[in-house]
Amino acid sequence: MYLYDCNGKRIKYDTTDKLGEGLIYSDVYKISDEVCLKVFKTISDDINFDVLSLIKDLELSHFYIIYDFLFNKTGKFNGYTMKYYPGKTIDILTMPTSYTLDNFSSIYNSILKLTDNGIVVSDLHSGNVITDENNITVIDADLYYKLCFIDKIKLQYKNISALIYLFKDLYFESLDEFHKDCDVNACVSTIRNLFEPMNALNIDKVYKKLTRYKYPIDYIKSR
Repeated sequence: MYLYDCNGKRIKYDTTDKLGEGLIYSDVYKISDEVCLKVFKTISDDINFDVLSLIKDLELSHFYIIYDFLFNKTGKFNGYTMKYYPGKTIDILTMPTSYTLDNFSSIYNSILKLTDNGIVVSDLHSGNVITDENNITVIDADLYYKLCFIDKIKLQYKNISALIYLFKDLYFESLDEFHKDCDVNACVSTIRNLFEPMNALNIDKVYKKLTRYKYPIDYIKSR
């Protein structure tokens, strides 16, 4: 596959090692041990080059690293290279509680930076993060967009609600995969209550609830 860098240089990429295929927007290929190539299937207005450029420049904690933007032969934005994250399947409910709180805090702080720049966090769920034994890394910001005329508090609420949704999703997945012996209805209710404070801006409630337990599953089973 041939694409062009920002200087118009033609570059050939080996796309034999496909890592994933999006239903609508993109395909991802591993092009080296440390680098992936994302190529958009169609040129869509839903994917904003300026927003992705800003996210790249912000160097957000626990967000993926974007290397180079790429274009087709007519100069249309067509994809980018990014860091490869191998990832590992983990049970977040039996990881130390600090794993949840540290990653929650880091992504929260990055979301505050995005909010300060008027960017809406969109499509944040378990399928758009990579987990390993140390980190949760957000890897797909293609559908994030900018709102110029929105109250900052409303945007902050919206974005932190996206963060809360992500962690509920991660907890629900672990519950389903690793804890089938639990009382599912009770555990689901406990997880929802944990990550649904009355005010989504008041994330301190999450810390207060979890910090006394060694593992999140201990908190969930104690309710």
